[in-house]
Amino acid sequence: MYNFKPACDKPDRKPISKRNSKHPLTMCSRELAEYTGKQHKHVFRDIEKMLNDLSEDRSKFGHISKDSYGRAQKGYKLPKDLTFTLIAGYNVKLRKASRPVAGT
Repeated sequence: MYNFKPACDKPDRKPISKRNSKHPLTMCSRELAEYTGKQHKHVFRDIEKMLNDLSEDRSKFGHISKDSYGRAQKGYKLPKDLTFTLIAGYNVKLRKASRPVAGT
C-alpha cells in the first residue's frame, strides 16, 4: 500500500534492500503528502499534532529540503514507526487491522 522510498533530498541513495542498517528507514512529510493524496500543509499539521500528543521533541524530526527552484522548504522526516502511526490515522482499515481484538 505505502512504499518507503529514499529520503526527499537523497534521490541517489541505494535501494532499501542494499542500505546500511546504520541508517534507519525514514519518510519525509512531502512524500507522505504525495502518497496519501493530502496537501503538505495538512500532513505537516498532522505530524505536529501527533508528535505533541506523543510528547516527542519535534526538533528531532525537523527536515529542510529544496524545492524545484532551490528554495529551502520545512518538513519532517519520520522513522518507520511514527510513519505508520500517522498513516494509520488516515486509513480506517489499517487502523482497525493494527488494533488488538477484544477478548483475546
